Amino acid sequence: MDAVLLASLPGVVTHSPAWRGIRSVWYAENWEDPDGFRPYVYVGIAAEDSTRWRDAVRKYEFVGGSISSFRYLDYYSALMTVRGAESRKGRAVSFDIDQIGKRRVIDSLP
Repeated sequence: MDAVLLASLPGVVTHSPAWRGIRSVWYAENWEDPDGFRPYVYVGIAAEDSTRWRDAVRKYEFVGGSISSFRYLDYYSALMTVRGAESRKGRAVSFDIDQIGKRRVIDSLP
């Protein structure tokens, strides 16, 4: 949240202009930081996108086991299936969002 604040201040000199109107921060799900993560937004993943993701992620050393023995590819592939089942999609990824982003103001009940 500090980064969001600093990115929005025009007095903080960066290579890019200050961002305005940030409504929420989305947190990607990852195995290293599971505490407190609660899926809030689900995004369906098409089969061809899942295949492209698998091909791309295999190029990284952390997936090959030279950095860690954790089975990243298996974990995230299975997680896409689990999140897909929860959201009634074939495959999906999930995000949590900052509490302020969960606030909705509506004029009547749907």
